[in-house]
Amino acid sequence: MKKKVLVIDDDESLVTYLKTLLEDNGYEVITAKNGKEGIEKTKNENPDIVTLDLLMPEKTGIKLFRELRKDEGMKNIPIILVTGISNEYQGFSDFKKFIYERRIPGPEGYIEKPIKPEELLSKIEEILNKIEEKIRRNGKEEIESTIVGEYVMEQLKETDHVAYIRFASVYRSFTDASSFQEEFFLLLEEFLRPLPALSS
Repeated sequence: MKKKVLVIDDDESLVTYLKTLLEDNGYEVITAKNGKEGIEKTKNENPDIVTLDLLMPEKTGIKLFRELRKDEGMKNIPIILVTGISNEYQGFSDFKKFIYERRIPGPEGYIEKPIKPEELLSKIEEILNKIEEKIRRNGKEEIESTIVGEYVMEQLKETDHVAYIRFASVYRSFTDASSFQEEFFLLLEEFLRPLPALSS
């Protein structure tokens, strides 16, 4: 399945160029010409990644960026900020400082105008690959933890019914993978030591 890129920029010629560039490299592309349209497209289209121009009419890129980062449904969508302001310019440094002082997670990347096609394509690929690797890693850890958890429950069910009930009630409450990883192995320390070794 093609990855979906949302391009948000008020420069129509640049949007046309980026749309062609990205489609020629295997991406599905949707576009928005301002911040207001950008927030609507992000909600409705659920893109895999967003390129966002900082300076736009109706709703600036800065305001849109803050809204996306604060919205529970959209805060994890990766964003590449596109700007004509150099990294060396004080105003851009102030913008970065503003983000981190407000404790808003920063963007996954910055691209300066004029956009170099190879730089943009490389950045998008890098970000999407990192996300896929994280998903694979988390999934593998969750599966491995589930195997161990089911083993412990089977053993306790046969040897210690009270401990089995206690372990099962806590184990089954772990529905979020991140909290599962943090707390599950602490729980195992108490119950796993007395049990027979789990064969590999």
